Amino acid sequence: MTVSKPLRERFENKYTACPMSGCWLWMDAPHPDFGYGCINVPGRGVIKAHRVAWELFVGPIPEGLFVCHHCDTPPCVNPAHLFLGTHQDNMRDMHAKGRWRGRLLLWTEDESFRNRFPDGYPGSTLTADQVVLIKRRISAGDFQKDIARDFNIDPSSVSNIKTRRYWSWL
Repeated sequence: MTVSKPLRERFENKYTACPMSGCWLWMDAPHPDFGYGCINVPGRGVIKAHRVAWELFVGPIPEGLFVCHHCDTPPCVNPAHLFLGTHQDNMRDMHAKGRWRGRLLLWTEDESFRNRFPDGYPGSTLTADQVVLIKRRISAGDFQKDIARDFNIDPSSVSNIKTRRYWSWL
């Protein structure tokens, strides 16, 4: 029988500190929702990494509250960059920062991120070359479901590429 490492030890081995921004960038698998990191928590399943960061370093998350980012960097797990808020608080923050409806996610514009991960977020199923092909097919008027089938991805991923929510630097 293998003994699993404690959650905090596993967690601390999965991010790297970015000296310029102060963000702790999650380097392990991204959660399918908008590039947030995720980690398997025994007895609870796969949890978004920034929520686990809050629980490990700050404390419990009251029911119904979100763990939001001051830094607007989805893979950031630095508890100093996180705050608790309601859904309405999170929406107000998003509007105030100009991130509403198809606006670029600010973390994708960080040149140090692009240089370090030219093929996108670690764990991505697509390469930059594939995304360029997808963008060409979108421009040519191909149906998103056909593109998704050909690249073995979900149609929502094609939509997120089209609206520049993902891969905005290409």
